[in-house]
Amino acid sequence: MQPSASTPRILDIGTAVPSHRCTRTQSLELARQIFAGDPRTVAFAERVIEGSEIDCRHTVVPDYDLPLEQRTFFGRSPDFRPEPSGATKSSSGKQAGWRSKRVEP
Repeated sequence: MQPSASTPRILDIGTAVPSHRCTRTQSLELARQIFAGDPRTVAFAERVIEGSEIDCRHTVVPDYDLPLEQRTFFGRSPDFRPEPSGATKSSSGKQAGWRSKRVEP
């Protein structure tokens, strides 16, 4: 069966490193903050983060190391709620240089 003109295809793959960083230590602190009311979830998050052996993650979201009042993506509460809307997520991706484009065969 031949693919049609509307069949999705991967045409190119690229690499980009966003400018904002979140270290393992920051990730642990955030997990403890976000899940403070649930010790089992905190323990699970600690095992996952420590077990990943990832020292640093890069992200397009600057909020991870900003004071609550300066957050622009997540909610300004200690547990990062309310979660951002789909429009906010999409806007952040566009600001980071993500793009989608229609490619004709």
